[in-house]
Amino acid sequence: MSFEVSSIPMLFKTKKDFLRYMILRSLQYHKMHGYEMIKHVKDVTEGQWKPSHSMIYPLLKELENEGYIISSIEKKGELVRKVYKLTGKGEEYLQRHSKKIKNFLSCAIERYLKEELTDKEKREIPVFPLFILATRLGRDVLKEYPPEARIKLLGLLKEKLSYVLKDIDDELKKLKPDI
Repeated sequence: MSFEVSSIPMLFKTKKDFLRYMILRSLQYHKMHGYEMIKHVKDVTEGQWKPSHSMIYPLLKELENEGYIISSIEKKGELVRKVYKLTGKGEEYLQRHSKKIKNFLSCAIERYLKEELTDKEKREIPVFPLFILATRLGRDVLKEYPPEARIKLLGLLKEKLSYVLKDIDDELKKLKPDI
């Protein structure tokens, strides 16, 4: 049996949907200004994506107009910044989407547990669903599975990450042949 990426539902239809979730998620524990959110998204995606100012600031305005966040002006000495804070409506949005992510993870987990994957299939598994298993939300989902299943899934994550690291090493060797 081969692994098919299409068997796992899409989490976010567009980058904007993903950014919307990431902004609200970043505001869940403390208020932030726009540039902090840009850095947060870059960190969370491990440098794979750094949203532009022209993308984040209109979305912040949209989220504020929709009642998911509120803004205020914060002064620190000479520095004046607009900071954003999550509202109750924003919390509800996060709860709904956290359920969506948990369902996504459960679907991926069931798929991984159902099949014995070949080495080639393991290399081709998208890293995103496996990587989510390493997050707090992913660990919460994993707790619902018996120890044998968790061992299998974490082993698969470890193996996938070893493939990713090998690919990175190979790319570095191409870029710096003297390594």
